[in-house]
Amino acid sequence: MNVMKRATLFAALAVLCLILLPKAAFAHAYIVNSNPSQNEELKKAPSEIKIEFNEPIQEGFHSITVRNSSGERVDSGQTKIDPQHRKIVTVKLNKNVKNDIYSAEWRVVSADGHPVSGTIPFSVGNIQGGLPKDQQNASSNLPNADTVIERVLLYTGFSLFMGSVLFQLVWHRPKNGWSFAMRRRVQRMAQIALLLIGAAVIIQPLLLTKAYAGVSWTEAFQPALLKETLLQTSGGTLWVVSIVLVALLAVFSSSSWVVLKLVFFTGLLLAKAFSGHTASTDYSYMTAAMDFIHLIAASVWTGGLAALALLFGKDWLKPDKEHIWETVRRFSPWALGSAGLLVFSGMFNSFFIVHTLDNLFQSNYGKTLLVKLALVLLMAGFGVFHYFRSRKKPERSRGRSIKAEWAIGLLILVTTAVFTNMPSPPAPLPQPFNETKQLTDGETLSLRISPNMPGSNTFQVVVRDRNGDVIKDIQKIDITVSKTGLFSDSKESTFTLSKKEKGVFQSKNLNLNEEGIWKIRVHGLTASFDEIRTVFNAKINKKEY
Repeated sequence: MNVMKRATLFAALAVLCLILLPKAAFAHAYIVNSNPSQNEELKKAPSEIKIEFNEPIQEGFHSITVRNSSGERVDSGQTKIDPQHRKIVTVKLNKNVKNDIYSAEWRVVSADGHPVSGTIPFSVGNIQGGLPKDQQNASSNLPNADTVIERVLLYTGFSLFMGSVLFQLVWHRPKNGWSFAMRRRVQRMAQIALLLIGAAVIIQPLLLTKAYAGVSWTEAFQPALLKETLLQTSGGTLWVVSIVLVALLAVFSSSSWVVLKLVFFTGLLLAKAFSGHTASTDYSYMTAAMDFIHLIAASVWTGGLAALALLFGKDWLKPDKEHIWETVRRFSPWALGSAGLLVFSGMFNSFFIVHTLDNLFQSNYGKTLLVKLALVLLMAGFGVFHYFRSRKKPERSRGRSIKAEWAIGLLILVTTAVFTNMPSPPAPLPQPFNETKQLTDGETLSLRISPNMPGSNTFQVVVRDRNGDVIKDIQKIDITVSKTGLFSDSKESTFTLSKKEKGVFQSKNLNLNEEGIWKIRVHGLTASFDEIRTVFNAKINKKEY
């Protein structure tokens, strides 16, 4: 099998892996329901503040602080996560809360390891002037420079280490054996990689604590806060795993057991893959696998280019470059396969994370993703150029185009470091179910279900004649619902809608207990005892979105 066929097969396998992954959405936590709601005007004070998020909340660093217009706290100071439903956070209020304007300042760490915070303003009693309208509901955080620097160090270290290992095991096969100088360069490259990875991992607890607790660098050194980070957050648990693996890599750095070092390094990539957005999905093990593949592809591609640019050094200036182009030839299918993985995973992300074209072109996350995709395509163009050039083995080349491709790879690492810490756009809010069926003699029946999510819903039925006018002699409308299953439907439930006005029938608080396709049978009776019958198939959306 020739080089291009192997590269094509590798890319095809990459596409297959990505297509088979579940269609999960990735985002930081955001509020889907709260009591009281934002800017709600209450007649009397509630006994507690309750906030429900779209994803489970981590145990560490969750808080709701309720203050009156004078800045005084009126909550118990004990914020709790519902053990049965870890998306819900509550705090009790003090007794005898007076009429005033209040703000519930909340802060949590979402399942993906990112801290989010915001404020819910509300009032109790009749307040003159009402609530201010400029209150901000949630934080809109762009990544801090220190977080971006940590990610750049980590990703650069990953790529240099992967490049040094594969250069030694696979790509470089000199006819006359390895020179002492080349072995020393490879070893130095691996050592630099470990220094970068180690530096990034060492500062991670401080960065996590700083972000989770919302404190400064100096306050992040407090033992109590660091302990909460390490013991009560997934980021802290993954850090413990990462620091152990880095220590093992350092211990075996000077040994000849390259495969063992590669195993430890793979563990590091897995630890990184299980952090971030993947943890917030319903299929975290599958989305983590996608992130793992993405990390490997990026490390192989950029690491290989780094090895070609750095390890050959002055060899690029020598007339005889046979050994260089032979290494490039072996590296090319790996680069092309990695390019395929990165491009298709980027397409996967843009479809399942950004959700809409408006988000892709208007949100900061979408714009950064477009920049990264453009850089990957440009880098892939260089890769194709180098594949064909390696077959000609030009003697005058000094490796400038390979260094240019590596520079683009470094830009991609920086771009990735930025947008992996950005909140991705939330999924579009579900729309109510609205559908109209044709009856006899040109009449139509319209059904509306709102909000069209599991739980309490409002059903409304309207019958119109062929001219579009509401038929007012309808005496009764019954609704029969059943959940559609793979082999059979669930048990049917029937209820009667109330007449809201002539020709319009509606009932609130009718419960649909789960998402999916529901069969809705509508049966009506007119004043002349004529029957109306039709059936709808309604898709009930997930409550999280």
